[in-house]
Amino acid sequence: ALLGLGASVADADECFFIVRKGQEWVKILTHVDDFCVVYKGAALYAEVFAKMKAIFRITDEGELSHFLGVGVQRAPDGAFELSQTAYIDDLLARLGMADHGSANIPTKAGSANRLKMRDDLLPEEEAFMHNVPYRQAVGGLFYLARATRCDISYACSQVSKYMSNPAPQHWHAVRRIYAYLRRTKSIPFRILANKPRHEWTTDDLVTWSDADWAGCRDTTRSHTGWVVRLAGVPVAWYSKKQSFTAQSSTEAEYASAAIASNETVWWSTLCSDLQIAPAGAFPLRCDNKL
Repeated sequence: ALLGLGASVADADECFFIVRKGQEWVKILTHVDDFCVVYKGAALYAEVFAKMKAIFRITDEGELSHFLGVGVQRAPDGAFELSQTAYIDDLLARLGMADHGSANIPTKAGSANRLKMRDDLLPEEEAFMHNVPYRQAVGGLFYLARATRCDISYACSQVSKYMSNPAPQHWHAVRRIYAYLRRTKSIPFRILANKPRHEWTTDDLVTWSDADWAGCRDTTRSHTGWVVRLAGVPVAWYSKKQSFTAQSSTEAEYASAAIASNETVWWSTLCSDLQIAPAGAFPLRCDNKL
């Protein structure tokens, strides 16, 4: 239906549609029955929206305030502030952690944050873990880590490895993540370009990748981590144990860089769809170096 209205599909995402007429444009991101729309040119937007209303039973909710469970606000300096405070409060209430303590960081510092497979548990430990909602608690963290809370991505990747057979140490690690979220739930994720869009260059899309060699105490496998920054803002991030055993730190770093480069290519395609960055090679900083 949107194609019938003259929209074109973005190369980067089949759910992203763009309508252009001269210097005006309307960009529509769809997810099931939710639409997020930005536009340049009120006349073109009114025209496209009228045609959409003739096809769909649709409501214009005005300026974006929520999208897929993420709250959106405009700050006085023009930044978009994304938050999932209500989602975090709901998780804390359902898990009985609303009055839980607070933590300054989501994991313990240094090697102390490395978890390992559980040993044989004492009967009282078995009874304790039997009543712990471990899967529910860890599952509730995934959307946060993916949507607005890049700061808990590594911690989530650690506790998710023990979903089938957790021990008290793993549950304490999960509770620490929630204690950290309870303290920081009102801190928004800010999106603010650091310079006008027409001044952007290929250096404004930068990917950083890193790896820890043999960081998993159970399998001696390494962890991959990367983050993509667009105009100084983190727009995508990842932290996960590698699927093979690296024979050297160089191999672990190369694997991380390879995965990160795939993401960079996708973001460069999206930037081309949005017409916000020139074509060319984008920097990949492997092991925090160019």
